[in-house]
Amino acid sequence: MRRKILPFMIVPLVLSFLGMSMIVIANPRWLVAQGRFLGGAATPEIAVRDMLQVQANGLRNFLILGDQWVGLRRLVVFSYSVQAPGKPPHDEFGYALTEMRQGWSASPGPLYAVASPPNMMSYATTNINNVSVIYGKVQDPRITIVEVVFAGGIEQVSIHNNGFLVLKHNAGQVTEVRGMDPSGHILQHAVGPELNAPARWP
Repeated sequence: MRRKILPFMIVPLVLSFLGMSMIVIANPRWLVAQGRFLGGAATPEIAVRDMLQVQANGLRNFLILGDQWVGLRRLVVFSYSVQAPGKPPHDEFGYALTEMRQGWSASPGPLYAVASPPNMMSYATTNINNVSVIYGKVQDPRITIVEVVFAGGIEQVSIHNNGFLVLKHNAGQVTEVRGMDPSGHILQHAVGPELNAPARWP
């Protein structure tokens, strides 16, 4: 037997919905604090953390190295520290493509371990919808600028959280990645990833 919704029952429902809407509009940080929205993650960062299972896998020093839109999806580059049993800790980096459906969800890209000293810069490349993506990790605090040399030009970006992200349409092959100080002096030539890190999602 179906129950009828009487007029006096509609008013509380509408007020409840409007009240929740006002909470979100007045204080958008409430969404981030809760971590969930419409069954999914409230932000791209939370979606990436869920994908990696940061706490369950014992990942430390999780950082967002950069994020940019690629079409309707948000590309997020991240890094973290991890220590396997009986081995010294090391840093790994990677990227994920996030998109809004019912909340944010994340699809993983490859994971890489950073290069060993004396190499103080590591980078990797991929191509997404004819967009060249160059991203990586910087371990030398003197480096504040990264310069990426393509077959068809040069692109410079600033360091963020000891990492970098460069997107360029139809740029061609990457020939060199250089780390520079604020004066433009080249301090380090980056190396590509030497070691594939194990996948850390289900």
